[in-house]
Amino acid sequence: MNQNLEFNFFKKKLLEKYGFDLSLYNQNYVERRIKARMMFYNIDSYYKYWEILESDQKEYENFLNTFAINVTEFFRDQTLWEWLLNDLFVEIRKKLENRFSFLKIWSAGCSSGEEPYSIGILIYEKFFDIIKSNKLIVKITATDIDEDALKKAEEGLYKKESLKTLLNWRKDFLEKYFTLEKIGSQDFYRIKENVKKLVVFKKHNLLTEPINDKFDIVFCRNLFIYFTKESKDIVVKKFYDALVEDGLLVIGKSEVLFTSYFEPVNLQERVYRKIVNPADCGIVNS
Repeated sequence: MNQNLEFNFFKKKLLEKYGFDLSLYNQNYVERRIKARMMFYNIDSYYKYWEILESDQKEYENFLNTFAINVTEFFRDQTLWEWLLNDLFVEIRKKLENRFSFLKIWSAGCSSGEEPYSIGILIYEKFFDIIKSNKLIVKITATDIDEDALKKAEEGLYKKESLKTLLNWRKDFLEKYFTLEKIGSQDFYRIKENVKKLVVFKKHNLLTEPINDKFDIVFCRNLFIYFTKESKDIVVKKFYDALVEDGLLVIGKSEVLFTSYFEPVNLQERVYRKIVNPADCGIVNS
C-alpha cells in the first residue's frame, strides 16, 4: 500500500469525524506520534489504525494525548521567573495598589501543572497581602489537550525531580508552598491549597478551539516548534485577541516572535507586549 495515500486518507477521516486537523502540525512530528500508537497495536497501516480509532473512544483519547508535550518542571528557565518576580510583578503591583483589581493569566499548554503553579507561587510572593484583603482577585486559567496530564495537574502531587530548579533557586518555596507526603518509600510534594485555588484547569485544543476570556498575561512556552507556520500565525492572532490592551505574551526561549502584533519587552526572556493596529503576523524558531 502507498503510505502517502494511507496517511492522506487518515488525515481526511480524522478531520471529518473529529474535527482534528493534522495539517496544522509539523508533519514529521505528526507521523512520529501516529506511528508510536500504531506500534502499540503492532500494525503498520494507517487504514487499520483508523478502524481502531473510529470504533474506540478511549484510543482516540490516547491518540490526542500523544500530541501533548509534557517536558516541564517548576520554574523552568530560572532567569524568566527571576525577572517576573523582581521586575514585572513589582511593576504590576504598583499599578494595582489602592484599588480593587483583577489579574487574569493564561497558561496555554500547561501539561501537568508545573508552570501555572509556578505562576501562582510568585503571585503569592508579591501580592499576598492584597489578595488576603480582597483588593485583588487572581485567576490563572491553565489549558492543555492531554486529559491525563490535566488530572495530574489537578491533583498537584509531584516527585522531587520536578522541583530541581526550585531547590537550586528558592529552597524556601518548598516549605512555604508544598507539603511533603510519603508514598511507599518515595517522597512526593503536594502544592498547598492557597496556590492551588488560584488555578483552573481546562481541556482545550489551542489550534482549533476558541478561548472566551481576556487576560493580562499569556504564557505559551515551547509549543510553537510543533506547529506549521500557518498554525503558528493562527495561534499568535488568538493570543493577541485574548489579551487586554498592553497585555503580555511569554513564549519559549527557543522561539522568536516576528510580528507587528507584539513588541518586545524583554527579548532575552521572550516577553512581548500587545500593540495596536497590527499589520501582519508571523513567528519563527531560533
